[in-house]
Amino acid sequence: MKILIATCSEWLPERKATLARLLVELEGADVEVLSSRRPEHATIWARHLWERAEDVKGPVCCLNDDVFTCADFARVIDVVADVAKGRAISLHTSVPEAVNVKGPWLRSYWLTGPGYILPEGRATQLLDFWAKLPWAFMAARGRNEDVIAIHEAYSRQEPLWSTIPALVRHDVQTRSSLGYDNHKLRVSPVDWGAAVANLASPDYWRPTVDAPPFVENTWSSTAYLESMRRGITNPVACQSCWRSLGLTQRGGVILCGTCLHDCVGMVLRNAVKT
Repeated sequence: MKILIATCSEWLPERKATLARLLVELEGADVEVLSSRRPEHATIWARHLWERAEDVKGPVCCLNDDVFTCADFARVIDVVADVAKGRAISLHTSVPEAVNVKGPWLRSYWLTGPGYILPEGRATQLLDFWAKLPWAFMAARGRNEDVIAIHEAYSRQEPLWSTIPALVRHDVQTRSSLGYDNHKLRVSPVDWGAAVANLASPDYWRPTVDAPPFVENTWSSTAYLESMRRGITNPVACQSCWRSLGLTQRGGVILCGTCLHDCVGMVLRNAVKT
């Protein structure tokens, strides 16, 4: 399987060491490194990553340059992708409830950027979905590539699959390029380091049920995703919360009464402080 690594080592010096270490771990695998020459938001470098993945025949593994991988990683992900054929798979399982799931998989509208597998054609679907999103939606804080993938998956009612255990480990000793150093979900609750099974064996990954258990995303529930789905397809939705109808337009932005009230309140509070 082609492995694409997104790196910021050209402008974040400490990533040179993590990238070099990761390349040693993946020695012998089909690896390609995509480098950001200057500081870029995830909505930029992830798009480059997906555009490259779009041109690859077969599934593609996408990694950040600050992860550790499980032993025999290239072989393991080939097996994983073959068993869960056609599925988008999160390799850095952040779902807290994963510790209570019996079996090698869970389904959830949850994806994290450190590591995942896109089946052939999925990158195109993601990019097409991304291109249709309102600019105001994308301008909001936190609209990283994982959020786009989650909303895209929900739009097709196809939860993402997550491996148990996680097959990549985030290097939390290395500074986050997006300022997420203290984010509690940078560490997976079920790590490959504690695995006792042979992760390179298809027998381990073959699901014992037609569909793995579904677990709600604690920060992006299906109810929230449904309200957002309606909002981003509604031309008169509030462009702040995306869950209510807009009542007024200020500065080119449509706002509902609640968000307008919050904005005015914030301005007044800041005016008092200054």
